[in-house]
Amino acid sequence: MAPKGRTRTLTTVTKLAMQSIAHRYLQLDDDISELDRHLQRLVTRAARELMAVKGLGAEIVAALLVAVGANPGRLRSESALAHLCGFASIPASSGETSRHRLNRGGDRRPTTPPT
Repeated sequence: MAPKGRTRTLTTVTKLAMQSIAHRYLQLDDDISELDRHLQRLVTRAARELMAVKGLGAEIVAALLVAVGANPGRLRSESALAHLCGFASIPASSGETSRHRLNRGGDRRPTTPPT
């Protein structure tokens, strides 16, 4: 069993470490909230129509804007977006069987939820 003075020291150090971690967590949470507000404002300015679509948030719209890059004219239809993001179906039939598979080409990052 540890001497009483040593236990108090370990407890004190542990409490200080936990307070430091909690303080850092709160700082990071505030930073994330501020950056989210900036992202929301920038994405709304760049793609107001996309932001109006139900279910699309600032992070998803930002990922789509990055995927499209400086050439938004290349996305003329839903099919073009599907091919860009790698979730378009392509025929994979043989003989009498008619089926489709996913085209795994393209940049799948715009369709991956942020972590």
